[in-house]
Amino acid sequence: MTSPKFINFPSVKSVGLSKLEDTVENRGYGASQLTDALARFIVQFREPDYTPIQVEEYA
Repeated sequence: MTSPKFINFPSVKSVGLSKLEDTVENRGYGASQLTDALARFIVQFREPDYTPIQVEEYA
């Protein structure tokens, strides 16, 4: 697996979550677990004392 590359001058201003998760060739970015990971991040950020099991339940 290659590491992500960040560009200096993006070609688009914003990208929707559905396009980021789209796995169809040449239509999306293939980030299939992005929404789940974002949900876990938000729960952990808002409730830092939660256990990993609680984070999964509330995410």
